[in-house]
Formats: sequence, structure tokens, C-alpha cells
Amino acid sequence: MRHGEKGSKKIDLSNEGFLRAQQLPQIFRQSQSLPHPELIIAMNQNSSHSSNRPYETVKFLADDLGISINLDFTRDQVHKVVEFIEKHTGKNILVVWEHIVLCEIIKKITGIDIKWHEDDYDSIYIWSGQDLRKKSIINHLEL
Repeated sequence: MRHGEKGSKKIDLSNEGFLRAQQLPQIFRQSQSLPHPELIIAMNQNSSHSSNRPYETVKFLADDLGISINLDFTRDQVHKVVEFIEKHTGKNILVVWEHIVLCEIIKKITGIDIKWHEDDYDSIYIWSGQDLRKKSIINHLEL
């Protein structure tokens, strides 16, 4: 899942992104096609990529589910993120990242090359170990 929309300073979520984040718990509770995460990984900041957006995007969902957000990885640690995911095979893991690097993570895990459009904040890709499905959450949002 991609982080929510950028605010004017590009570090935090915009108002629209914040509203989207607030609605994620309800969307996951009501959806029959979105698996409930058992683990959540969100991109953490580093010296060259300052952003709270991945964390802010899933904070409400993590609180609602009663699980912590793993912030052990920064933007370009694709290999380490993939290793972590592979160690937890069989669990529903929600990965929230910057969209360009998220495409790299998806390719490393699935072998599938996807393009995430710059203005797409509504998609969630679901990998079941056999196929990759794109799911839109736009129908569930009231922004």
C-alpha cells in the first residue's frame, strides 16, 4: 500500500491523506476482500528521505487492530524488507511505502513488474503467494 497524499511540506500527510488514514480501520473491518494485517511495516525516515507519511497512513489502522508498526527499515532497504517478509511467510503483512520503491519490493517478492501511477493513492496490491491482485479502496472512502 502506498502512503497517503503529501502535505505542503511533503513530510506529513495532507488533509486528504489524513482523512484517508482515519478511514482505513473501517475499510478493513467492512471489506471481505482485504485480509486483516497481522504485521505492518512502514517506511521509516533517514537522512536523505524525511517522511512521516507511511507511519501516519497506517497509525489509525494499527491502533484499531492492536498491533505495532515495524519501522525498522528505511526507503532503500529493499533487500532487508524482502528478507523480513520472506521470514514471515504465511502471515498477512501490510507494507506501506513510497510508491516507486514499493514497486521494487513487489517485483522482488512476486517477479511481477508493476507501475504505480503518481496520482494513485487508492490501490492496494494483495499477494497471496500465487497471484498479485490490485484492489481499489476508492469505493470505500468518503473524502
